[in-house]
Amino acid sequence: MLDRSKQDRYRVYTNSNSTYKSYGTSLGVRYNVTGNYNINTNVSYNDLASSNTSDLFITAFNTPKWMVNVSVGNREIFKNIGFTLVARWQSGFMWESPLASGAIPAYYTIDAQATWKLPEIHANIKVGATNLLNRRYFQYAAGPEIGGLYYLAFTYDLKL
Repeated sequence: MLDRSKQDRYRVYTNSNSTYKSYGTSLGVRYNVTGNYNINTNVSYNDLASSNTSDLFITAFNTPKWMVNVSVGNREIFKNIGFTLVARWQSGFMWESPLASGAIPAYYTIDAQATWKLPEIHANIKVGATNLLNRRYFQYAAGPEIGGLYYLAFTYDLKL
């Protein structure tokens, strides 16, 4: 029987025989609409190019090609009440690491928050959710499944 307590384990990191180049771009736009509404969007594209020479090198680039965020909000849709909605999407990609490798599927989420200002007591009450629809997803291979997070917050701020 193997006694693992008497073994030395190590991993050798090395450079690749191939040439790899990463490239990408991003664009963001913010637009303020009448009635204090604002619309924001950003999109980014990232990719990895390599020569056709094959080797055993793991690039571990671990970045989706496409990521998009769109939000709409209004700090005061009614007196002392505001909101924000955010939609996020990313394309699927291959995750590579010494721990685990695997395909990460594309996913989207919707975040929402409403804020009620209470200026007479210098406070805010916020209610919201990240991943409002509880669409479970993974961000990396062997990572945890991420679901919705729902919150209620009371903030006291003398500057309000």
